[in-house]
Amino acid sequence: MANITIVSMGPGSIDHLTWEAVQALYNADILIGSKKFKDLYPEYVMLSSDHLVESTIQLVKENLDKKIAVLVTGDAGFYSLGKSIIREFGRENVNVVAGVSVVQLAFAKLCEPWQDARFISVHGRDAEVIDGIIDDKFLILCDNKNSAANIVSKLIGLIESHDIFVMEDLGLENEKITTIQNPTDTEKLNNSSLSVVIGIRREHE
Repeated sequence: MANITIVSMGPGSIDHLTWEAVQALYNADILIGSKKFKDLYPEYVMLSSDHLVESTIQLVKENLDKKIAVLVTGDAGFYSLGKSIIREFGRENVNVVAGVSVVQLAFAKLCEPWQDARFISVHGRDAEVIDGIIDDKFLILCDNKNSAANIVSKLIGLIESHDIFVMEDLGLENEKITTIQNPTDTEKLNNSSLSVVIGIRREHE
């Protein structure tokens, strides 16, 4: 039986790593994660996967005789590689260590509750999935193709009714939060692939 632990690494900063996650890293025989984690945690010996899903699954298969920790961004239950690992190897062979998601951190930065928010990911998807958004509160996960600037351009009509924020590299040293009040504000962005767009309807609207 495989011994696979999916470790939720939070947004990236060690400040948002749980003690359970730290223990899982120390107790593993082998760590598997993206190059980003290799750069963030150079003190660990880590196998790096080039193609996120396929390469990670292959690396796990090659090391099933060891205690494996698969490192995933944010929380393993929220738009995560963890889903593919569990589907491939079965729930009975996998443990999941929960973590801080970008959703929790983003809304905490704004001192805003998020239980009533709508969440959308455009990772590897057509940006048309955000067409017609009129929710009172929403968060959109961006990627390289669907950058925050591109997403904001599609939502520019909501500026009249919503407070719009672009949050880049949350929890990292180069974290940046930009309030979008007009179309030219997108020129202030760093165009990081680690970005979310948040919209919150103003109470007086």
